Amino acid sequence: MSWLLLLSLLAGIYILVLTAYRLFQAGKKMTEAAARTSILLADLASYEQVQPTPAKANGPADLQQALAARRKLVSERRRRRENQQRRLVKRIREIEIDKRWS
Repeated sequence: MSWLLLLSLLAGIYILVLTAYRLFQAGKKMTEAAARTSILLADLASYEQVQPTPAKANGPADLQQALAARRKLVSERRRRRENQQRRLVKRIREIEIDKRWS
């Protein structure tokens, strides 16, 4: 009976030591991460604050430029989409069906 008690006591101490070791390792990693975080926060605080520029009202000339840029963007997207579709159709037509399953 005493051997069983001694064995369970040693197993408990072993588990306690392993748990303490894991906690120690986790604490060490946490202190390293905290030190790294403090360095990054200090670096972040050293940057200058940038104030956003206030928005200005657009006039009719700006509206015409914006509409022209929008039309150009839409036509460019349409042209890219058509070119992509054209390349896809070309690749599909170039597939040789006879050699596909041999």
